[in-house]
Amino acid sequence: MPIDLSGVDPLKPKKALLEAAMAQQKANQGVPLKEMMQQTERSEAIPPDLQWLVEDQTALHDLVRQMDASISELARQLRQAQLVMDNGRKQVEAEQKLLYKQIKTLNNLMKKQIETFELVNRRVEKITIAENSILPQLGVGIIGGIVAGITVALTLPWIQWFLGQL
Repeated sequence: MPIDLSGVDPLKPKKALLEAAMAQQKANQGVPLKEMMQQTERSEAIPPDLQWLVEDQTALHDLVRQMDASISELARQLRQAQLVMDNGRKQVEAEQKLLYKQIKTLNNLMKKQIETFELVNRRVEKITIAENSILPQLGVGIIGGIVAGITVALTLPWIQWFLGQL
């Protein structure tokens, strides 16, 4: 049962050819085109004007297999990339935690150093204050001693005269 394609422009795409073949098939009220394709595949007796349909079907099956293989390879690569990203994220988080601990330790050490410096500064201030209070006392003591010595030196002749009269 050949299909008459004389009314179809040869420059039309295969879709137009297929539509024309299907319209002709409907007009003939015969076996549906799909069933005819399945029957012709079994009997290996494919009309020459439908040979391109079988070739297209084979090409589509090959294309679908290639796409399935490409999609599965892409999915595998995506899973691998996700795994690498997850591992990288875990490493970054671990390093951030370590860095946080180091910063916290350094911060605590700096606080302790500041407290130590403040303690040393307070002690130095106390020593300075103590030195400041010792110097005036020392000065008062020396001046007092000099005044006492001068007083004794001036009054000594008087005391000797007074003791001599007694």
